[in-house]
Amino acid sequence: MGLLNTIVALIVFATLQWLLSDYLLAGFIAVPICVLFSHATMGRLVFNSTGLGTLIPFATVYAVLGMINAGLISMVVSFGQDPLIGQIVAAPVIAVLSFLGNELIVFRRTG
Repeated sequence: MGLLNTIVALIVFATLQWLLSDYLLAGFIAVPICVLFSHATMGRLVFNSTGLGTLIPFATVYAVLGMINAGLISMVVSFGQDPLIGQIVAAPVIAVLSFLGNELIVFRRTG
């Protein structure tokens, strides 16, 4: 599921960056779009959760991830690289942090 969500995120980011010519704005606009897609796919297919009760904590985790993502892209851009390269570099880091945040915070199992 992480690979699908990552591919969707890269496509959304690349499209928005092309349309807006601003990688930071593209990143922040891409986040809510990708959050809704990821919540539906990850919640249902990975964590067996179909309710909307986890949407707020899920969105909170992704808000933090969005800030980390923007920072990583900015760091790569500061070395003279294209923002899309920055997003490609950031994607695996964000994917790991996303899984951990969802496993430990959003969809944690009690019992």
